[in-house]
Amino acid sequence: MAVDALRAARAVAAGAILASFRIGDVTLGEATPAMCRTFVAKRRRDAAFVERVISGVPEGGKIGDYVTEAEAAALYRQANGEHLNAAR
Repeated sequence: MAVDALRAARAVAAGAILASFRIGDVTLGEATPAMCRTFVAKRRRDAAFVERVISGVPEGGKIGDYVTEAEAAALYRQANGEHLNAAR
């Protein structure tokens, strides 16, 4: 992800953002609005999941030391459920 962000920043500086920013397997310039909406929805769901996972973990802590796989799975289901409800 950091590599994509760096690539996008360089593309903006070079004026080639449509050719370098990726929406899945295609460039932004080749993507359809539907593809972009799917991309955005997935990122929102993933962000909601990660926000849930990190709540309660101290700033210097490692997620795996505080969150079990079962807890992570439940939080993922919650985030996915909210994502599906928001899409309706």
